[in-house]
Amino acid sequence: MNHGRVVTIAVLVQQGTLDYLGRVLEKMPNIVVIGIAGPGDPFSAPDATLETLRLVRVRYPGMLLCVATKVWDFRLMRGRLPGWACP
Repeated sequence: MNHGRVVTIAVLVQQGTLDYLGRVLEKMPNIVVIGIAGPGDPFSAPDATLETLRLVRVRYPGMLLCVATKVWDFRLMRGRLPGWACP
């Protein structure tokens, strides 16, 4: 149950994501989390996923970021997530 929250608005590719996000935030400024999910695991294309997260972080530094993944060992991502906490 999403308790009246919008869970998924659109499925996007990396190009145009920030423009789309800007338009959505103009209409729904109460959004506080940006998520990346499938189809498929986002870390099957880690460079594109991480670059998208980096671009969102630069443009919207206060936004919470979320990735739905099946990567069970984030030590594999160390060094690829500068400034991010990975156990």
